[in-house]
Amino acid sequence: MPRDPVIVDQKVVIPATRELNNYGDLIFTDGDGSQYKIGNKREHLFENIIEGQAVELYYAVYMDKKYICGAKLVDGALPPPKSDKAVLPEHQKEIDRAQEPPKKERNPQEVGLAYKILSELYVHGFIDEDKPDGKELVLRLKMWLKDVLLVH
Repeated sequence: MPRDPVIVDQKVVIPATRELNNYGDLIFTDGDGSQYKIGNKREHLFENIIEGQAVELYYAVYMDKKYICGAKLVDGALPPPKSDKAVLPEHQKEIDRAQEPPKKERNPQEVGLAYKILSELYVHGFIDEDKPDGKELVLRLKMWLKDVLLVH
């Protein structure tokens, strides 16, 4: 009498491609290109592997080798991933866009003011880079200019 496999690991993936090989096994890949195989003995699991649909895979061990012994479709929304693993590239781009800080608008008056201040300080000799205070002032001005000028 066969006994139920002991589940040793599980993970959620989003299949990107799927195909049957010459032996009737289901081979599928996720968005990262990681490849998975479900043997033809577990053909009843094939229906749960749908491209673009999250599926939870359950692993067991037979003769010191892990194999997929179960697959269950994930209902509802998935929590945001901790990494880009198991996420299709187009979904990862949407996640990255949502996490980006809002872009600053470039203010032409600020840019002009930054150039004017720096040039005036140099021209009139207020900045002496040979002195410690002068080095610090130049460093702070450059950081401020970088922030003002390199706005996306």
